[in-house]
Amino acid sequence: MEKFKKQVYEVFPIDADFSAVLGTTETLILATSTVEAVDKGGTDVSAAVLESASKAVITSAATAKASAALQIVVKAGAVASGPYTIRFKAVTSLGFKWQVDVSMTITA
Repeated sequence: MEKFKKQVYEVFPIDADFSAVLGTTETLILATSTVEAVDKGGTDVSAAVLESASKAVITSAATAKASAALQIVVKAGAVASGPYTIRFKAVTSLGFKWQVDVSMTITA
């Protein structure tokens, strides 16, 4: 699982790249893909740490494949804590489902 740290003040986008598992013409579907955050106890903290309106399907930085990565913005103002698990759950144009988890710790 990829890990990163952020300061309470910081706001920036993070993404999960699914290009390695997509077929040649397969893409991610924004409407049915989700991103959620949970704390170490499993409680949903998405509203506190993620800007849900920012969810987007983007071009893969690694492979330049269009519609192959799922992106969301992490919010400022969350209390220093963690780790939080951010779950990128992608649904593809062929109906396949893939998940990438990222660990985030917020520091003061």
